[in-house]
Amino acid sequence: MKKERVEHVNPDKLEKLAIDNCRRLGDNDCDSTGIVIAKQIYKQDLTDSLYKYRLLARTFYDEKYYYANDEAHRITHADDVYATMVEVDERLKLNLDKFAIVATAYIHDIFTTSRDNHHELASEYVMNTSNVFLDIFNNRVRKDISEAVYEHRSSGDCKYSNLLSLAIQIADTGEPSLLDTVRRSFKYHIGKSKHPEKEVLDHMRDKFSRTGYGFKCDFYRKYYKKELDRFFDELDDLTIAKIKIMTKDIKE
Repeated sequence: MKKERVEHVNPDKLEKLAIDNCRRLGDNDCDSTGIVIAKQIYKQDLTDSLYKYRLLARTFYDEKYYYANDEAHRITHADDVYATMVEVDERLKLNLDKFAIVATAYIHDIFTTSRDNHHELASEYVMNTSNVFLDIFNNRVRKDISEAVYEHRSSGDCKYSNLLSLAIQIADTGEPSLLDTVRRSFKYHIGKSKHPEKEVLDHMRDKFSRTGYGFKCDFYRKYYKKELDRFFDELDDLTIAKIKIMTKDIKE
């Protein structure tokens, strides 16, 4: 099936970015095999190395898309989603395609600058784009990735079309942590409001309370039952003063 959009990857530029990225992550021997091979990116099958595929995909999508997102939806969020999807896959024995996990995690939020329909845009992107990262998949797996990025939002209806979608719906919300959730919400609201702490408190109560929509899916509540019980107790005691303490090091 011919794709409507061909997304070219510059091998030399990607190689340099990947090496720099590798070094920032603290990996050793970043200049040797698996990284410099990016020069042959058009000539070889990237499925020979999951590590290389992830590093190059991460580098590409960060440089092209994630850099423009708000602080709460930068590439580090995609890193967290990837790691949690791997954990969910192993814990629930889903037997997911490991390369599809990478693609889903690193594509799901690439259009977050268009917040309301970013899931729709990402889903269409997967089906209509030809590049070296997506072209390794057959039509069935590509469709699974497209459905998963479409259904990943916690504000959705808790339905999942495939197990990849189940994994990212759990992973995108992640393990409930009041501190992490408050800080992520603050990063989103800072600069958008004169009183970001008040916005965060309202957001936390609306989305993440016992009756909020953030944790409404039964499969998520079952997966993180113990963690959620602790989270709700901490949220009951959350105040603007506590939010200021939790976020005092975050600058606009």
